[in-house]
Amino acid sequence: MTGTNFPPSSPGNPAVSFDIQSGLYGKMKQALKGTKIYQDLGLEQINTYEEYVREVPARDHEFYESYVKELETVPNLLFTDELKYYGVSSGTSGEICKKIPYNSAMVGIFLSFQRDIGCIVAARTAGVNPATSMQFTYGSHYVSREAGKIPRGYISGLIAAFAAKNFRPDLLFPSIAALRIPGWAEKMAAIAEEVKDKDIRVMSGVPSYLINILEEINRRLKINNLREIWPNLEACCYSGTSIQNYRERLDELAGLPLKYTGVYLSTEAPLGLTRTASGDYSFNTGLVLYSFNLFSDPDGKTLGIHELAPGGEYLVNIGTPNGFIKYALNDVIRVTRTEPCIEFQVIGRKGPDINIATEKVPLIVTNSAIAETGKKLRIAIRHYFLYPSQNKNIPCYEWLLICDNAGNIPTETISGALDRELMALAPKYKDRRDSATIGAPIVKILPAGLEKVCFEKYNQKGQMKLKSIFDGKSSFIDFIRQIDPEAAAKLD
Repeated sequence: MTGTNFPPSSPGNPAVSFDIQSGLYGKMKQALKGTKIYQDLGLEQINTYEEYVREVPARDHEFYESYVKELETVPNLLFTDELKYYGVSSGTSGEICKKIPYNSAMVGIFLSFQRDIGCIVAARTAGVNPATSMQFTYGSHYVSREAGKIPRGYISGLIAAFAAKNFRPDLLFPSIAALRIPGWAEKMAAIAEEVKDKDIRVMSGVPSYLINILEEINRRLKINNLREIWPNLEACCYSGTSIQNYRERLDELAGLPLKYTGVYLSTEAPLGLTRTASGDYSFNTGLVLYSFNLFSDPDGKTLGIHELAPGGEYLVNIGTPNGFIKYALNDVIRVTRTEPCIEFQVIGRKGPDINIATEKVPLIVTNSAIAETGKKLRIAIRHYFLYPSQNKNIPCYEWLLICDNAGNIPTETISGALDRELMALAPKYKDRRDSATIGAPIVKILPAGLEKVCFEKYNQKGQMKLKSIFDGKSSFIDFIRQIDPEAAAKLD
């Protein structure tokens, strides 16, 4: 099952998406015949996409990890074609926490996805042609290639390597050589020198990373904005987070309003693109199998793509041809419409919550509260930290915000805005606030820079995501101490 065998990846309404997914399930089942995972999960008896949705259990990474450990010694364990790479991801400490096998079919999926991105960007711009335009794509250095071992790399580095298969390598910057430089200052100097006289027309990356890299380029080249060196820059492809909190700063660095394309991408698979003017994502129905569980009822009925409803919030499960038949991704989406096509927003991940008085506010809600507060107060919040605290001997939330432009806004104003957003988003939090069980939140501002220290420290470890929620101030300071001991000493 290679990328060229898939139907075109395009948005569709529930009926169209169901038909495409049904065809894709049949191809996946056929490709995985003869594997141990096929036998273990009883796929012989699962004949249709609807049966797959209902009967095959969603499993987390721990389940598939037991297969991955034996993949290189046991034949036909997860797939029958060639193992090409391992995609790896980092936890908040920078250490490897997941290893995902990419067989030939998975590489085909990523290549097809990249071609989709190129076509969409070209359609939205006047001067970008994927075949001839220079691109700036920041990621980790590609992959280790130890003799006798399967190459492995972070998804940002692998995507850069795959781009060289889809596009002309001489059009892609920074070079792999520059990305492999271990020291942050040396790397930034090499990148700035490399791109200063290039005709870059499109850039891509995780927004928080892009901002830090582009600020370094502007500073080192002593320019006001990138239009001075890249006069034909038009577009930005972003991944890893919403563009909402970062668009204004990226436009400022670029020197013009950019045309943005969102890329919903994980180490496990490419999952969606912003294909329409709405800015919401649509699924890659011809590349990846999807199934869903209600976020409010994760142990309830599993749903197919044709059963999604506007306004519904769902946990996403995926099926891919590397033998990850139904993988619980733990991402949470909100469907915004189903006609004329299914579109959705990524609202967070099932993960940690903050809990003072049984209110249990999850990460996706605190992320949304931060996003809305930043938007309404026009604050570019680069990151936030949150933990339980005390306000006049009453339990409360303490927020530490890393941002550039909050100097003229009183912290009481920010605190009030965050409080209102949380009360609107989390009814149990509102109940506890109304009863004075939880006090008004405390807000402190940390100057921009701490996240840059993290990028510098872990710049060879993929685009690591900083942790946000902690169970107390001491655990937060212990975490910061790993990144920047001097900063931790000032906070203690």
